[in-house]
Amino acid sequence: MEHIEFDFHIQTKPVAQLIYLILQQKQIGYKNVVVNISGGLRYMSIWFYIACSITSTKIIHADYKYEGNEEVGINSNVELITLPFNNITDKQFEFLELFFEPNYTLENFFSQEYSFNDHPVLAKIKKYNSLEQLRKTLEERKGNSLTRGSINGYIKKLQNLSTLEISPNPEDKKEKTITISYLGIAFFLQNLYSRLN
Repeated sequence: MEHIEFDFHIQTKPVAQLIYLILQQKQIGYKNVVVNISGGLRYMSIWFYIACSITSTKIIHADYKYEGNEEVGINSNVELITLPFNNITDKQFEFLELFFEPNYTLENFFSQEYSFNDHPVLAKIKKYNSLEQLRKTLEERKGNSLTRGSINGYIKKLQNLSTLEISPNPEDKKEKTITISYLGIAFFLQNLYSRLN
């Protein structure tokens, strides 16, 4: 596999990047995708561990042989136990879809043609400058009216999962600016992939 650069300087982005890469490999038919932490546990990023846990991907690391403080070889590769992550609900997925252009094709979403950073859908993430703007977009997609309270309910649950980033709108300081986090993108990708299979 080619060498992939991950953006570790952007919090949680490597989770979404690695999940996208894992799902691309699964989409082309690799059944047993494994993430190998070649430097051992002390070099492992927590984001890799979370990505492997979300996708139920095997993760291994080297059990090194030492002579004093020097690594002289490897005894074996050890498999880490990953944590089970609950997937988001269909309604939560539907809400997270609001942050992406709606005209993507499911079958080609994980195409080998694109890396995470140059994917045409992932590169155009929407931001909403008010709850009202978000409510109107969701109403258009669902085809029925929603209250501001129901939108707040979605937001609260998704915020508890760290899938949304909410900050004061710089224009009026009253309304909130709402966008999807990289962890939200990670859950979106996993849920999207499960719809393919």
